[in-house]
Amino acid sequence: MIRRKVYSPVYANEEVIYRIPVTWQMRAIIPVSASSLKEAFQLVNTLEYDLPEGEYVEDTYEIDYDRLEE
Repeated sequence: MIRRKVYSPVYANEEVIYRIPVTWQMRAIIPVSASSLKEAFQLVNTLEYDLPEGEYVEDTYEIDYDRLEE
């Protein structure tokens, strides 16, 4: 696997722009056709869905220190 510096600077005039990895959580509802609630849970966990419109979960925005590299 090729590793690259996630926070590598991008130069713009006199300032340096750093690319800092961040994460946050969103809350949404996905409609699922199923014959039972158990099956609906299984489908949501196994099928790929386009991300729906959602709302930001308060206080979940943070720097992703695990993706920072030297």
